Amino acid sequence: MSILKTISLIESLDCDLKVIVNDAEIKNLFEDIYPGRDISFLVDSPFPRRTSLLKDTLEFYKKRAEILDCIEKLSPVSVYFFHVGYCDFESWLILRLSSKCRVYYSPVVAKIESAYTLNIKSYVKNKLSALLFPASLDICSNGYNYYNAVGKKFLDLCNASVLKLQGAKVDAPLHKKLRVLSGLENDYDVLIFAGGEIGVDEIRYVNVYQKVVSMFCSAFGSGRVAVKYHPRYQPPSLVPFDGLDVIPKDIPGSIVIGPDSIVVSYGSAVLFEATQFGATPLSLLFTLGNVSDDRIDTLYSYLTSNSPNKSILYPQSIDELSCLLNDILPGQ
Repeated sequence: MSILKTISLIESLDCDLKVIVNDAEIKNLFEDIYPGRDISFLVDSPFPRRTSLLKDTLEFYKKRAEILDCIEKLSPVSVYFFHVGYCDFESWLILRLSSKCRVYYSPVVAKIESAYTLNIKSYVKNKLSALLFPASLDICSNGYNYYNAVGKKFLDLCNASVLKLQGAKVDAPLHKKLRVLSGLENDYDVLIFAGGEIGVDEIRYVNVYQKVVSMFCSAFGSGRVAVKYHPRYQPPSLVPFDGLDVIPKDIPGSIVIGPDSIVVSYGSAVLFEATQFGATPLSLLFTLGNVSDDRIDTLYSYLTSNSPNKSILYPQSIDELSCLLNDILPGQ
C-alpha cells in the first residue's frame, strides 16, 4: 500500500474509514497517527503450508472465508486500493467485495514489465497463487520472476473507477509527525536504501558500495549517513554498511526521507518519492550495472515513467558520482 496516498485520501474524505493492512507495524502507525479513531484492521494473508496438504488446504479455504466475512461485516460502501502487483489475496478480496460496493483505484506506480523469464519455480508459484486467489490478474515478469498484476480485465470485472488524487503529498507538520511516531528524530544527510538489487554481481556490489559509503561519510560524517534495508529483499552477505546507523526495515521509505537529504538506491520507488520532500534522488543503476542489459533498461524505464520531472540523477561511474557530490555539497 502507499502510506502517503492513504493518508492523503483519509485527509480528503469526511466519512468513516477502515485501513485494511497485513502488517502489524503499519496498523500501529495508523493508530498513532489517528488516535481515538478505530481506523485500522489487521488481516494475515492465508496460504497453505506444506506440513499437511489436505489439512492445510481446508484450513486455507476456511481462513479465506473468515477474512472475507469479517470485512463484509464492516458493510463497506466504497473500496479504495493502490497496489499494482504482488497482492493476489488483496485483489481477490476486492473482486469479491465489488459486487456490493464501489471500487476506486489509484495506482501508486507504473508496473515493472520486462521480457518473460524462464524461471519455472516462479512460474509454478505464480500459477498456484492465481488458483488460490482467482481474480483475473495479468501475469507479468520483472525479468527474473513472474508476478500477478492489476490489469484492464480485473478493473473491468470490479467496475473500478480511476481515482486521481492530487499527488500523494502530506504537509510538512504531518510528515514530521510521521517521522517522530516512527522513532526517526534524526534528519540524516544521506539515506542509502539497500536490498533487491537482483542480477548485480556480489563482489562488484560490495566494492562499489564501500566506495559510496566512504565518499559520503567523508563528506558529511558517518553519523549523518544511514542505511535502510528492503523489507523483503536482503543485500548480499558481504554487507559493506558496517558502522552506519540502521533504520528499521519495517518503516516505510516515504516516511524515512527527510527534507534536503540525499537518497541513494539502485532502483527503488523511494527515488521518485524523494522529490516530494525536496530530497535529491541518486540512482546507482548504471554505477553498479547488471548481468542483464534488459534488466537495466526495465528499471530505467520504470524509474523515468514514475518520475515526471526527470529529477533522478544517474551517475555512470564512481568518478561521475564524486563530481555530482561536489555539485550537491553546500558551498561548492
